[in-house]
Amino acid sequence: MIRFTVNGVEQTADPVGPESLLTTLRDRLGLFGSKNACEQGECGSCSVLLDGRLVCSCLVMAADADGSAVVTVEGVPGIVSQGKGSAEAIANGFEAISAFLGSLAKDGIEVPEKLTVRTKVLRAA
Repeated sequence: MIRFTVNGVEQTADPVGPESLLTTLRDRLGLFGSKNACEQGECGSCSVLLDGRLVCSCLVMAADADGSAVVTVEGVPGIVSQGKGSAEAIANGFEAISAFLGSLAKDGIEVPEKLTVRTKVLRAA
């Protein structure tokens, strides 16, 4: 049994064997925003913030997330609303980095990673 915070909510889960964090998030908690694509940590479709660090959840063992804070793509709006500045400042921040993030899509980085990267940038502002 692991205990961790997911998108600001205390959760418990019982991963089966050497289960990835991605599998736990999808199969045990019903959070389907992070996708299972390459299972090698290269495409970014499974990206989450784990204790504030951007990680590929397909490469993290669920047991290693015990006691941690996880933010998935589903939790991004809540994090942004708690961020610094007004909604207008946040919107301007999205616009300022959208060109950069758009170029990431050409390199195969998927939407969940883009949103978690945007959140990380906004929190740093």
